[in-house]
Amino acid sequence: MEGSRGTHASLQSTSEASRERHASLQSTSEALKRPKMPLLSLFWLSEGRFSLPLGRKVCRKDAEAIMLELHENEQYFFAPPTIARLADFAAQFPRPCCLCAPLIGAELEKRGVDCLTLDCDERFAHLKSFRRYDLFRPQWLGEELGLILCDPPFFKASLSQLFQAIRVLSRYDFKQPLLLCYLTRRAENLRGAFAPFGLEATGYYPTYQTVRNLERNEIEFFGNLGKESHQQLRA
Repeated sequence: MEGSRGTHASLQSTSEASRERHASLQSTSEALKRPKMPLLSLFWLSEGRFSLPLGRKVCRKDAEAIMLELHENEQYFFAPPTIARLADFAAQFPRPCCLCAPLIGAELEKRGVDCLTLDCDERFAHLKSFRRYDLFRPQWLGEELGLILCDPPFFKASLSQLFQAIRVLSRYDFKQPLLLCYLTRRAENLRGAFAPFGLEATGYYPTYQTVRNLERNEIEFFGNLGKESHQQLRA
C-alpha cells in the first residue's frame, strides 16, 4: 500500500508540474500576442529572464534594457558605466553624433541633449534623433556636428571604408572633433588610416556587456580632441 501511495503521489506531482509548465508557456504565448510586447522579448520570457509583470505594458526604456545584441552585425553594446561616462562627455559638445553607438544616443536623448543617432538597427527608430545610416554607403548629411563618437564593427568594415564614411559625415573637414574606439592591438593601423584626422590614444578603455575581458579584445578610444579633453574622458 505504501508503494502504491508513493507511486500515486509521484504521478500526481508530475502531473502538477506538467500543468504548471503548460500554464507558464500559455502565459508566455498570450503575452507575446499582446501588441505592446516587443517580439524581442521572446527569448527573455522563454528563458525566465524577463522580470516585468506580464500584465504591464513594455515601455521604450524596458525594450532598450532587454534588447539583444545582433552579433551577426558585430553589434556589441557598451556596459552601463561606459554609457554614462560617454554620455557625460558627449553632452558637452553641440549636437554630438553617435555613429554605431545607439545606446549613447538614447542616453543623450533621455537627458534632453540635441544629438544625432546614426545606425542601421531600426529597433532604435523610436528615438527622435535616429536616422538609418549605412556605413558602407555613407550619405552626405551636410550637418555641422560638435563631435562624432563612433563604435564601429571592427571586422565587418575595413579601415578604408570606415575612413570614407567618417570623411563624408564630417563634410571632408579633417578638423572635425572625432572620438573613435578600436582594437588596441591595431592602433597603428587605425592611426595610419586616419592620419588626416590626427587621432591619438586617449587612454580610455570602454567596457561592453558581453565582450570577454581578454588582452586580444582590449579596446581603446582614439581622438583628436587634445590632451586636456582626453584626460577629462579617462578621469
